[in-house]
Amino acid sequence: MYVTAGYLMAQGQRLYQDFAFVQTPYSPVLYAALFSIIQSHYLLTAKLLSFAFFAATAALLVAVAHRQGCDRPFTLTVLALFLANY
Repeated sequence: MYVTAGYLMAQGQRLYQDFAFVQTPYSPVLYAALFSIIQSHYLLTAKLLSFAFFAATAALLVAVAHRQGCDRPFTLTVLALFLANY
């Protein structure tokens, strides 16, 4: 649904008027911006963008734990819990 909404936005259609979308359009707006640059492989592009945000979130989590002075085993435990949460 998010990829379709992003694709339709990249094609110039309006999200709420032309496509019944009930959530706030954060993901479709990002997808539309990326789809306008990359003109094919929409599902792969969306998965890669989602993975990039997932990896960035994991890196920020480690950085915050490190900045708070947490020891290495605690930081790795928090990271493992984050990565295990699908």
